[in-house]
Amino acid sequence: MATPTTPTKADELKQKLQNHLEQAKQRLEDTKREFEQLKNEDQETIRKKADEIKQRIEQQKQRAQDVRDQVAGWLREKKEQGDEAIKSWRQKRQIQRLENRADRAEEYAVNAIIVAMMDADDAEVAMLDALQARLDADAALAA
Repeated sequence: MATPTTPTKADELKQKLQNHLEQAKQRLEDTKREFEQLKNEDQETIRKKADEIKQRIEQQKQRAQDVRDQVAGWLREKKEQGDEAIKSWRQKRQIQRLENRADRAEEYAVNAIIVAMMDADDAEVAMLDALQARLDADAALAA
């Protein structure tokens, strides 16, 4: 009889990343659906939606900068450590260094997804601005 296996840290990380990816995917699907609905709506509705997203971006501005700084920090660390140092840690079985590196890499992966979601907000505002500008031009042309 097989014994149930306990989840490893790698399993937990995969689940955590999968959850974040599902949230990002759902937000993108929601954005796509909302954008399709906005095509036929008036400019006031588009402006309100853009304002709502801009407000959300503004509220998360400091967190966004913190996350971007953490991402940049990880990339610097990764470059500084180099493959040879990591290989040496493996050979010498420097568990604490390898654990710290794994923790930072996991943090980087989650933060990269968060940054992508924040960038999606910026892209949504850009799409709404473009749609509003096109509606302005079409209205001027029709007049």
